[in-house]
Amino acid sequence: MRKIISDICAGSLLLAGFPLSVVAQVREQDPGQSGDVRKQEHLISQAIVGQDAPPLIDHVPDGYAGLSRKAARKTREGLLAAAAAEQRRQADPSKTTAFLWANEPLALFVNYGLYSTAAGNWNGQPVEGPTERLATHVFMEDYEELAERFQPSDFDPERIVNLAVKAGKRPILFSAKHKDGFCLFKTSATAFNAVEAPGCGRDLVAEMAAACHRGGVPFGLYYAVTDWHFPQAAPASAHDAEAVTPEHFAYIRTQLTELLTRYGLVRELWLDGGALTAAQSRELYGLVRNLQPKCMVGGLEHGYGDFVSLPEYAWPALLPSGPWQYAAPIHEGSWGYRGGEAEADSGKLAAKHQEILRKVRAAGGNYLIGLPLTSYGGVVLQDALVITRLGSSLEREERRTAGEVRQRTSQVETVFAKGMELEAAAAEKIYGLDEADPYLACRSSLALKWKLQDFGLRKVDFLFSEEEIGNFVLLTVDGREYKVELLPEQADTVQAKVDFKHQQLAVLSEACNALPTELSSWIAEKKPWFRSLEPSCNAPEKTVSSRVRPMSALVLERSVYADREVLYPAQVISGDAVEVWVNGKLVVRHLNLPAELETVGKRPGERSTRQWQETVLLPLRPGLNKVLVKSYSRHGGEMNVGLCPSTFPELYRMTFALPDPVPGFRHELELRRMGEERASADARLHNVRLVVH
Repeated sequence: MRKIISDICAGSLLLAGFPLSVVAQVREQDPGQSGDVRKQEHLISQAIVGQDAPPLIDHVPDGYAGLSRKAARKTREGLLAAAAAEQRRQADPSKTTAFLWANEPLALFVNYGLYSTAAGNWNGQPVEGPTERLATHVFMEDYEELAERFQPSDFDPERIVNLAVKAGKRPILFSAKHKDGFCLFKTSATAFNAVEAPGCGRDLVAEMAAACHRGGVPFGLYYAVTDWHFPQAAPASAHDAEAVTPEHFAYIRTQLTELLTRYGLVRELWLDGGALTAAQSRELYGLVRNLQPKCMVGGLEHGYGDFVSLPEYAWPALLPSGPWQYAAPIHEGSWGYRGGEAEADSGKLAAKHQEILRKVRAAGGNYLIGLPLTSYGGVVLQDALVITRLGSSLEREERRTAGEVRQRTSQVETVFAKGMELEAAAAEKIYGLDEADPYLACRSSLALKWKLQDFGLRKVDFLFSEEEIGNFVLLTVDGREYKVELLPEQADTVQAKVDFKHQQLAVLSEACNALPTELSSWIAEKKPWFRSLEPSCNAPEKTVSSRVRPMSALVLERSVYADREVLYPAQVISGDAVEVWVNGKLVVRHLNLPAELETVGKRPGERSTRQWQETVLLPLRPGLNKVLVKSYSRHGGEMNVGLCPSTFPELYRMTFALPDPVPGFRHELELRRMGEERASADARLHNVRLVVH
């Protein structure tokens, strides 16, 4: 009988067109021995997926109370089904993981954890705020006792997968670990997990992964970098963007290795929270690429990752240009289950999320909708109805638009001619992967690009400010790269009379709100997210400081008089990110990464304030100009904002002669800064202008 089974497996692979060497290896394995069964399955997986296939689950059913032999067999069947599906996708070059991910407009975020047991209550009293943040409201020792009551008796991954299939075979993202630190998988890093919980004894991630693979539903994982339970992690905060200690990073690395080597193919990994350094982001991204080459990674910083995740109910003024997803819970205000949700009106909820889905899809993004499981791991009927209606409406739309390719919002193309000044504000921006900070809704540009129509390019004039002297830029003309050092050949002192006059300050409680042309319009309209902080003043060199909440912004407006049209160097002070607007035109927008921020105010008893100071060339017109500086705060606390004349009122010029004249009529120029160690560092080329001859 064992020989017959091996022959059947080998024969199936041969018919599928796999190499004889692989068929021979499979035939040699004796399926009567449990170890050989697993080895045979992995050989099949490698034959289908390739030699970089992640190992299959290697610990089921050994050591698992509550997981039957039948369930273990179904788990292995599900993983093999996933391998076969991957082989079918590889047959079509266009069906890569990135392609599929970007064209799956709806996915389910199945949210479950220890917090679900409490259902938003503690000692009989409702707890304010999201239920998944319960651990921040009570002592951790008391919170740990919930593990004694954690009994997912209603947790049935087959039903959840069936719901995803009914909604159109939508991908599932499962919460392996939320910020409370409780793990729904077997881990050697901590005993605070579902397998070792007295009332559970089950690896819920293994069960969900197997059900997804068996049902042909793409499987992904949510993992919180922030961990309130790990003793050597940074203390909890309101913004969840704490630094990751070396001990905590080692812990994260161990758990991600476990998650990415035990559960078959993982299509998406969303890393949430924490403030990883560039080195930590690079190492984690490399770890995922090594263990799961086909996995889409989101949540990393410093330019590492494959997509951007936007926070719930915070639509940014500018959307990412690369792959992105918009995540929102099915019930506003909480990702986790809260008692009483069974009474929600499914019709109104479905209509609300249909509108969100329509908006996200129209902008070229994916919608990740949260599906909270009950205290015992079941699905609320009303929530299931919402998901089903959402899937049905999307299927109708997909049938109507079959054959169309979704286009992401693009910039309007501007074509220049020789002799025209090329500035950053009029350029096409090239953005990095972490271009949209999920807390600040701000994005940075890595390079600038312009299109020209004219015959024969011979030289490029550079106009730049004092702080650009000695910097290197990479100029690309029709694919030809030139390294240019900015060295002044001519200095022009600004002759115009410029006077910095009246200023006023305001705070935005929501950093994502776009700015008006003048603050006075918001003052008159009494916007709920906006309030004026202090009366106007006329101190030209004054830098204003104020205490603000996380994810908010300070806005400084100054009236600047110029007696003629002039490009004027000004000093700008800002926090974690900055925008500068002149007469309603955006001049600068970029992130200030933590390493670039100067700490000021270190006197005894004085709270330190982080700030970034830079020169910005203001395009002023004759008469009175309105200049707005928006200084973002990611973490809250004291923050500075300021706008004053530069101490170096000169502009510098140099000419770079192209080694060979560039023929043709249509040309493309690209400019980026050289010498940046971080992949996501903003080019900060707003003080460099070009004139092509």
